Amino acid sequence: MACFDEAPEAGEVSVLFESPGRTALVEALKEHDSVFLCLLDQKSESGKQTLKVLKNALRLVRELSELSTVVLVVDPSQPKEEYLVRNIRAQTRNPQSGDAQPVVALVCGSGRLADVTLGVPSEEQVIDRLQRIYREGGYTDPSRFGEDLLLVW
Repeated sequence: MACFDEAPEAGEVSVLFESPGRTALVEALKEHDSVFLCLLDQKSESGKQTLKVLKNALRLVRELSELSTVVLVVDPSQPKEEYLVRNIRAQTRNPQSGDAQPVVALVCGSGRLADVTLGVPSEEQVIDRLQRIYREGGYTDPSRFGEDLLLVW
């Protein structure tokens, strides 16, 4: 069920169900505790650096715990990702600026936004965010976190 501020146009409703990123997020959350959902251009330097940082941090986390977290990349320039991108960008301090900057959203539970970072995060930030949602019950009680990406558009 999606929630709109006003009645959507006919074309807007179909886009909700055609988002490859949303579909991949649902599948990833079925198998993992959390997902780092990245809005970035994988060919850009900042995109490459973001993925490198995330993969290194997750490798360290996997060595030290049983947490299951994966990285999912969504191309923010794809028209079918309009609503997913808009919802995630709305959580940053300045959603209008930095469209070329990577956005990293930590999603836990059934689709709850636990954290959103604009720009390239550090490994320490990534590990700290995972520890925070673990300590605060993000895996067992995700309702304690932000909006649910899968329900609100």
